[in-house]
Amino acid sequence: MPETYNGAYVNRFRAALASTTVTSTASSPGDAFYMPAPESGGLAILDVTAAATGDALDKLDVYLQTKVGSDWYDAIHFTQIDGDSGAVTYVSKIQTDAILDQDTGAAEIETGTALPEGKTRRIFGDAWRVRWVVTDGAGAGTHSFTFSVEAATF
Repeated sequence: MPETYNGAYVNRFRAALASTTVTSTASSPGDAFYMPAPESGGLAILDVTAAATGDALDKLDVYLQTKVGSDWYDAIHFTQIDGDSGAVTYVSKIQTDAILDQDTGAAEIETGTALPEGKTRRIFGDAWRVRWVVTDGAGAGTHSFTFSVEAATF
């Protein structure tokens, strides 16, 4: 049942990363943000409004990471976006009651281990952030991706 306060529904979604246009080959973490502790899990939405490179070799990888102690871990690695894919939206969820990681099947995670694209890990830390990596596959330097990420716990 949706959460209410004084009879009004409460939107638990957070703008994890406001609409951002990336035009350089770089890896960058966004600012940390906080969400309420989950009862059942978490949900994240990647909304790519423009993948305007026209080159399928250009790539955008977007991750939702969580901080446990002093280390950041990939909790979600969205499906990789090709430079010629246009506008797409992906929704990913993590459930707290899963025995093993939903997609990796791992009961433990080594610090710094990359999460494959389109996969999730059942891990909930104290803080969250969005990280992205852009690669220029053809070396033409014409890559441009515009995207945003929203996240919520439930």
